[in-house]
This record gives sequence, structure tokens and C-alpha cells, in this order.
Amino acid sequence: MFGHPEFEFSWAGVQLTRGDKRLLGALLDGYGLPDTARDTAFRRRLMAYTLLHPYSVMKWYFDWMPVPCGVTTFEQLAELWWAA
Repeated sequence: MFGHPEFEFSWAGVQLTRGDKRLLGALLDGYGLPDTARDTAFRRRLMAYTLLHPYSVMKWYFDWMPVPCGVTTFEQLAELWWAA
């Protein structure tokens, strides 16, 4: 399958790090992604890739990584799950 390399972060970010910002940061550091590249646009792209991933089951993700009250949009969810 061809696509942007960031696409695979969506699976790894949810399946491996399960919302742990420290682990996600270590994953992105290991890949060589600088902190300056981890902006709002990056987090929103990862949220979009998460929604589009063929093995993505959002119900499972919500079970693994509960969403606090007040988070009602995908933009807010992107900030919650993908800020590292």
C-alpha cells in the first residue's frame, strides 16, 4: 500500500502507546520526528489517518483510551491522543 509515512503512526499510536504521551513521544523521537513538526496540523492529520486506517475500530480505541467529559470534537480528540 502506498501512502504518507505518517499514516502508520495512527496504528502505532493507538495500538502500542494507547494514549501514553511519554511512549508516543519516544516513538516519534525514535523515528526522528523533531518536536517542531508535532504541531496542531500534525495531530489533526494523525486523527484523520486514525479514522481512515483499514484496521481502525473506534469503539476499541474508546475502550482503551477513555475520553474525558467535554471532549466532543475530533479536533479535541486529536489534541488529547496525539500531543507528544
